[in-house]
Amino acid sequence: MLADHLQRKLSKRPLWAVGLMSGTSLDGVDAALLRLDPPQNPRDWKLVATWSGPFTQVDARRLRAIAGDAPTTAAELGALRMAVTREHERAVRKVCEQADLAPSRLAYVAAHGITLHHAPDPEGEGHTWQLHAGQALAAWLHTVVVDDFRSADVALGGHGAPLSSLCDLRLRSSSEEDRVILNLGGVANLSALPAGAGRSEEICAGDVGPANLLLDGLHREQTAGREDFDRDGRVASRGKEDPALVDRLLQAPWVRRSLPRSFGREQFGRRYLEAFLAEAAHLGPADRMATLVAMEARAVRIFLDASCGTWRRRPQRPLKVYLCGGGRHNRALVEALRRELAPAEVEGLERLGTPPDFKEAIDWALLGWLALSAEKGGTPPLTGAREDHVLGAVHAPSLGLDGEVPR
Repeated sequence: MLADHLQRKLSKRPLWAVGLMSGTSLDGVDAALLRLDPPQNPRDWKLVATWSGPFTQVDARRLRAIAGDAPTTAAELGALRMAVTREHERAVRKVCEQADLAPSRLAYVAAHGITLHHAPDPEGEGHTWQLHAGQALAAWLHTVVVDDFRSADVALGGHGAPLSSLCDLRLRSSSEEDRVILNLGGVANLSALPAGAGRSEEICAGDVGPANLLLDGLHREQTAGREDFDRDGRVASRGKEDPALVDRLLQAPWVRRSLPRSFGREQFGRRYLEAFLAEAAHLGPADRMATLVAMEARAVRIFLDASCGTWRRRPQRPLKVYLCGGGRHNRALVEALRRELAPAEVEGLERLGTPPDFKEAIDWALLGWLALSAEKGGTPPLTGAREDHVLGAVHAPSLGLDGEVPR
């Protein structure tokens, strides 16, 4: 009955889908509404509306504390799971309102959920936990929901990341130029796309290191929690980096860890911040921020040089680096990247027609389509999984005896 329902959903035209992302910063939900026309060619999909908002039913500070291993209970986690899902429901309804579209008319919703813990293992003994109740969201919205995109990959010995790089390959590669898509979210990750790339084996991708996760944590610490982030990089722009400390920070093993690799709060959470504060005790607040910015920018260059090697196919042309994620708005970080990556041309992903703040929500809509099409993702060269597989778990709304959503 589920298969029949899905077939009917996906046979209607036009097809509408919503992608949802809540990243490592754990501060809210991004939603992207797309018209899938034609669905078989994602480069022709139209972005109809976007919406982003902070959590209203979830205490973000408590969520970050739990993700940082604060004690909790089964009751609290159960309540948080449903509250997080309500936040996702709200995001879907808000973005659909902009197009005067009932959520039940959506072909599907694809949701990343909130990562509470991520611990991959090459032997397949690892685990990953994205907090989200897909079946509940399907029931509330009366449409199909796809979530849990990382578990199967981790079960097969992969890192469950980078999944956005699969979307970069399909949506943002070029036949004419070598491109880097650099996402400055909680963690920095990138896709190095050589000109003409068509398969995941041809690209270099992975998590680079910390980005907003560490910068935001430092800013909250230095403002005693009054501010969540350094708006526009104003504090960092006033500071001066400590070159010797930057060099020491970049001697850490994570900087040159071999691919595949993935990072999160487990590596760059509270413990890392406390260690940094101890090393940077001689610096003022602005200089500390500037030092982290310099370290993060140089880590990108090291990744491209050491991890990706000779990946380029158009070395005679300037490399194009396109930025997305919240760090796109941090002017100090953007300028540091321009200095480190020169003569590469560094600009926002909006130059390719994608709003930088909603890139991952769009990516998740594509991953949802691949799941519903039972199409394997092509992850082994990127994540280290032992075999290729379909990503995501599918949840249908409550169906009547005829297989339709009851009214």
